[in-house]
Amino acid sequence: MMNTNQREQRVQRALEALSGDSKLSQAKAAKAAEVAATTLSARMNGRASLAYTLHPNAKLNYHQEKVLAKLNNKTRSALLAKIFVFIVSFTAVMLMLGSK
Repeated sequence: MMNTNQREQRVQRALEALSGDSKLSQAKAAKAAEVAATTLSARMNGRASLAYTLHPNAKLNYHQEKVLAKLNNKTRSALLAKIFVFIVSFTAVMLMLGSK
């Protein structure tokens, strides 16, 4: 089973092949790159890669999650604590402004 990064590379290879050869069909480009024709078609029609889309409850985007995952636990905890304090402070200010 291929991982998301490998699949993304194959989709990109198929997209590049299509942009470089106006006579190449989507089906042939998909087959040559070993990706589903429906995946390639969806990408051609503007759908974003699943690797870079967010699920409805996500608080961080793909790149933010990757950076956070690289931090060690102590640094991560300190960063999350600062973010929490900021959010609480911001919310308090907004509530005070809204009550005036």
